[in-house]
Formats: sequence, C-alpha cells, structure tokens
Amino acid sequence: MKNNPTPGDIARFESRETVFYDIREEQKRQYRIHGNSLVDYLMMYAVLMEELGEVAEALQIHYRMPGTKRTDKTELYTELIQVSAYAAKFAEQVLLDEGEPT
Repeated sequence: MKNNPTPGDIARFESRETVFYDIREEQKRQYRIHGNSLVDYLMMYAVLMEELGEVAEALQIHYRMPGTKRTDKTELYTELIQVSAYAAKFAEQVLLDEGEPT
C-alpha cells in the first residue's frame, strides 16, 4: 500500500469525485422528471439498455464512424453519467426489494 500519493493519484481521486458528484446530480435530475416511479426489473433493464445505446451512438460520433462528425467528449461523458445514474437506481431498487417477490 502506498503512503505517499503521486500527483497522478491525486488527480485521479479528484476526477473520481467529480464523476460521483455528476452522477448524484443526474440522479436528482431524473427524480425531478420521473419521481420515484417504480417499474419491474425487465422495464428497468430495457431503459438501461436504451441508455447504453446512447453511449454507443456517442462513441460512434467520437470515433467518426461513417456518416458522423467528430465532437468533443462532452456527449460521451454525459451519456455515461446518465447510464451510471440509472444503473445505481436499478441497484437501489434491487436492494429495496430484497425479500419481496418481483
């Protein structure tokens, strides 16, 4: 175990904190839009896959797949944050449902 973090370690930690903050802000945004709507696991899976599809589209744009133009990484980052926030909601629902039939 390292006792003295390198500048790279510190930068990685700070960027991780930014990511976690952005996920939490996205969770708040999603809650404002959808409230605490409960759906079954298959529907949550479908929504998660739809969000992952948007990540795939952002990757295609970033890597200039035919018919696309290159953009900065903002769109890709935004889509990954949305996927992370929804995946966390899904995981939270599983924990809340523990012991209940679904």
